[in-house]
Amino acid sequence: MKLSKLIQSLFPPFMKSWHRGVVPLVFFLTLLSAKSSHAGSAWQLVYEGYSSASDPTSYRESVSTLTNSDVFPDSPYFGEQLDDWYIPAGQQPTFGLQGRYNVGTDFGTWLFGYIEAPLTGPYTFCVASADNSSFYLSTNYLPANEVEVAYEPGTGEPLFSGDRLDTRESAPISLVQAQKYYFDIFQEVGPGPGYVQVGWIRPDRVQEIIPALHLAQYEGYNYYTGIGPIQAPIFNAAGNGNHGGLNGGNITNAVSLLEGNELLLQLDVIAQQPTTFVWTTNGGVVPGQNLSYFQIARTPATYNGLKIQAVISNAFGSLTSSVSTVTVTPDTTPPTVLTVDTAGSPNTVNVTFSKPINPASATNTAHYQVSIVGGSILPITNIAQSVDQETVNLEGPFSFVLGTNYLLTVSNIVDQDAAPNNLSPNPSTVPFVLLKSGAKTGGRI
Repeated sequence: MKLSKLIQSLFPPFMKSWHRGVVPLVFFLTLLSAKSSHAGSAWQLVYEGYSSASDPTSYRESVSTLTNSDVFPDSPYFGEQLDDWYIPAGQQPTFGLQGRYNVGTDFGTWLFGYIEAPLTGPYTFCVASADNSSFYLSTNYLPANEVEVAYEPGTGEPLFSGDRLDTRESAPISLVQAQKYYFDIFQEVGPGPGYVQVGWIRPDRVQEIIPALHLAQYEGYNYYTGIGPIQAPIFNAAGNGNHGGLNGGNITNAVSLLEGNELLLQLDVIAQQPTTFVWTTNGGVVPGQNLSYFQIARTPATYNGLKIQAVISNAFGSLTSSVSTVTVTPDTTPPTVLTVDTAGSPNTVNVTFSKPINPASATNTAHYQVSIVGGSILPITNIAQSVDQETVNLEGPFSFVLGTNYLLTVSNIVDQDAAPNNLSPNPSTVPFVLLKSGAKTGGRI
């Protein structure tokens, strides 16, 4: 399939007469919450007015019913940005790389744009759709280098599970952080509603529908402004929401958050690829921050008053974002013990706190005591903290017995804030018992 030819024929004037007043779409499944909304966008075009009644014998024939039709690619029935902020009245938000239900019959969709890799390493892609779909991914930003990596020859299976994973999931594909990869998704639907979703399993094992945060528009044509093809970087005039909501693709000028919370500054930029993103804080370049967004998992108090900015460049020019000033409010909330859990093991105790704990404090065996209710203290021989730094694993020759009552006493724990907050109450004593493996176990304070 010569997809580059299809893209070249996509441009004006067809989108001048798209059906802005018609909203025949309702939303399908989301795997993310509204709290996770992000900038970034791609395009979905919906095609109607052709027939798939020939009952194709394969998914390839089915998808080609769309791509070989008279209306493709110049005459879509409907077109819209796929992002995380587009919320039509009375509907729920959509999230990232997924289409939506359509109430018509014999229709098809085309989703296309770029995926930006947030990490370097292997990615496994997965598609789910009703009815057939095909996902193409390029080896770089060039449409001509794309190949089919996953497809749905049937219909109706959930993402990441169900039947036909041998075709719906790709082999591991190595991507490089900050590089953009062109993609095409083709979907064909017979009578009744349909949907299409594309997710990934990232190198860090995160499994999700690909969020709009990691998407960028193809630069051939901006369907809202009528500008294109675009070469030098510009902000998406309709970025971060429908028709220019939330700062029109630029970063937010002022951000206020609580110490320890995530900081996420987002850009929606359209540009001829490849592009580079350079982020600065107070004028100094930040090593490792080379994505189209700036992200800090836990914001320290030292970020208060920090000024953050980005410069986006390609072979045709550069674009400088607005300056975002960060206000960080000190966190005065003390950590608490949430749960104590043996996970069905006679020689393990897991204690989970309400927030990340200072590692030196968390891994000090003097801060924990395991005992039998009314009996002896049991020795702790090993201690380790989880990656999220909220759970501590205690090991020892405890030899827990079913039906016996135990206590875990935790004391002198502090969190990771600039002015550390002490455990509350201090000490905290939590009763727990050993339950059979796989059962819900442990105590809650």
